[in-house]
Amino acid sequence: MLRLREYAPQEVELSPEDLRAVVALTRGGSDAAVLMAVTPTGTGRHVIVPGPFVGRLRLPSGLVLDIRSRFDLADLSTLLANYVGAPRLLRDDLVPAGEGTTLVDLIAAAFVDALDQVVGRGLPKGYVERTFTRPPFAGRPDVATHLRRHAGRADRLVTRAHRITQDIPVNQVLARAHALLTSAPLRHARTRSRLTALTPVLAAIHQPLDVERAIRLARPRLPVRCRDAFDLAVLVVRGTSLLPEGVERNGAAVLFPMPKVWEAFVENSVAAQAPSGHHVRRQVPVPITESPDSTTGYADVVEYDSEGRPVAVYDAKYKHLGRPSTDDLFQVFTYCRRLRCARAVLVLPGRGETSTVSMGEVTVESRGLRVLADRPAQLTVIDVGSATALHLPEVS
Repeated sequence: MLRLREYAPQEVELSPEDLRAVVALTRGGSDAAVLMAVTPTGTGRHVIVPGPFVGRLRLPSGLVLDIRSRFDLADLSTLLANYVGAPRLLRDDLVPAGEGTTLVDLIAAAFVDALDQVVGRGLPKGYVERTFTRPPFAGRPDVATHLRRHAGRADRLVTRAHRITQDIPVNQVLARAHALLTSAPLRHARTRSRLTALTPVLAAIHQPLDVERAIRLARPRLPVRCRDAFDLAVLVVRGTSLLPEGVERNGAAVLFPMPKVWEAFVENSVAAQAPSGHHVRRQVPVPITESPDSTTGYADVVEYDSEGRPVAVYDAKYKHLGRPSTDDLFQVFTYCRRLRCARAVLVLPGRGETSTVSMGEVTVESRGLRVLADRPAQLTVIDVGSATALHLPEVS
């Protein structure tokens, strides 16, 4: 196994077939390329520079590239739980799972904790419309079904009525995620036993044939107490191949757009800390130039007061915490001026650090959210790419 780190060049010996596979990984542009560059240094030897992806890839010869993140995140599953988009890529690879706690275990543990809380307060209920073709008939006559099934025969009756039930989309998504995690190769027996203990609670819930439709139906009516469990369930059901089954399928590569994951985490954090009556919006369009050749930028997160006025702009930067760059400062300064607010916050992965600078009437704060592990980390200002890959069976 060859261990690499994001953006760090390393020399490696490659066979001709591996070289062809590696060169293919450099295609797709700076945002989509798994490897930034492959440079020959001698016979059969090349320097490869990993791009903005983290994970494991298996080359044709069987050599596994283990690309690690330059971030030392304390709990990656916490960030992923806030992201409800689909993974950028799912790719099955016969790669070793490695030792230690896997990301599947972390997600399973987080999911069972959240599901325990939901079950403790009772699964949510809702009304569904059901058709009755046998006595006792309830509700109102269903003329269309009566005509379609029985040609309007007077000796037959069809009615429809609303009935309260737990078999609703939100619970169906939870049941689907529970089934996937129960069948996943978890390493922690306690997590598996806790999942198994919840099986009777979900026994009467049907697993949806169209999971995406169930997610769309559930989200607008999602109870607050179900949000954590539901978001984790969405992460699981949208990437079933990230839960390998069988002895030979030890792993899978999965790509998540980590800047988008970070934006979702920042939005969640800002919303949780906002004063009562305030609300936040994500990806707010901001006109930069005037018509006719208008240019529009998009603020990552904007906080509004109870009267709908912008009070702060939050820019999620998925890069190492350090002195703010000129580009970052002018970006949030422009957003503040155009939105007519006087406060901007650059939000980066950190351990609680804060610093503030003034730009005229605009105050810009750099804030490190507490997501890094509690050990020293090298702080350098490096631009990050647009996506990160995670190999689920092992935490980078």
